[in-house]
Amino acid sequence: MPIDIIYSNNSLTVGAGSEVSIGFKEVKKYVRINVLVIMDQDGTVYNQFSSDGSTINYELSESYTANTYYSKVFENCALFFNLKLYNANTSVDATAKVLITGVY
Repeated sequence: MPIDIIYSNNSLTVGAGSEVSIGFKEVKKYVRINVLVIMDQDGTVYNQFSSDGSTINYELSESYTANTYYSKVFENCALFFNLKLYNANTSVDATAKVLITGVY
C-alpha cells in the first residue's frame, strides 16, 4: 500500500498554556490516516475531521502524557484532517514531533 506524508515537523513549538494547529489538510484520497506525536509536556491531542476544511464535523480529543508516543490510525471519514495540540504546562513551552501519513 502506498503511503504519503501529509505533514511532518520535528520541532513544532506549542506555547505555554497554549494550543497550535497544523491547519486542515486535504485527505480525501486516503483510506487511512496515521498520526504520531511525541511532545515534551503533558497536554491534549485533538484529531479533527471536516467535510469543507473549516467546519469540524468530528473531533477526537485525548489526554497526552509527556514524552510518550501518541499513535492513532483512523479509517478516513472526511475530506480534510487537522491536528491540534494543547500544552497543559502554563510556564514552559512544549516541543512536539509530529508525523501524519496517508495510506491509499
